[in-house]
Amino acid sequence: MPLGHRKHRGHRKLEVRVLNDYLTAAELADYLRRNPAAVRRWVNAGAGPPAILVGKRRIWRRSEVDAWLSTLPRRSNQSRDVLTRSA
Repeated sequence: MPLGHRKHRGHRKLEVRVLNDYLTAAELADYLRRNPAAVRRWVNAGAGPPAILVGKRRIWRRSEVDAWLSTLPRRSNQSRDVLTRSA
C-alpha cells in the first residue's frame, strides 16, 4: 500500500469526524422540521442560525443552531417547531 494512500485514508477519517458536528442546508431543514426553501430564504434575508461558508456551500454547526434555537420564544404544545416563516 503506498504511503500517500494511508495518509489520505487517515485524513478522510478526520474530515468525517469534524463534519459530523455540522449540518448541510438539507440536514438543517430536517433538523428544524422546515422546508429547505425556508433555509434558503433565511440565508437570502441574512436571518436564521449563523452559517459558515465553505467554498460555495453553507454549513451550520449543530451547537450554534441549538444556541440560536434557545434564544427564540417557544410556542405552547410544540417543542422544536418554533420557527416562523421568514420573508
